[in-house]
Amino acid sequence: MILAAFVFSIMTVFVKLIGREIPTAEVVLVRSIIAAGISLIMLRRRGVSPLGNKRLLLFARGAIGTAGLLCFFFAIPRLE
Repeated sequence: MILAAFVFSIMTVFVKLIGREIPTAEVVLVRSIIAAGISLIMLRRRGVSPLGNKRLLLFARGAIGTAGLLCFFFAIPRLE
C-alpha cells in the first residue's frame, strides 16, 4: 500500500514536469499502455480473462477512467 502511494506520487511529479510540453492525451496514452501491460501480465498469471463477464460495465469503467485521467493529468501541471 505504501509502495503504491509512492509510485502514484512519483507519477504525479513526472506529469507535473512534462505536462506543459507534452499534450495531455499523449501522457494519458503512455500511462494507459504501461498500466494495460502490467494488468495483462497479472491477469494471465492468475488465469483470468481480461474481458471479464460484464463487458458493458468494463467498457463504461474504461471510458469513465479515461475521462478521469484526462482531467487529472490536465489539472496537475496547472496547479501552482
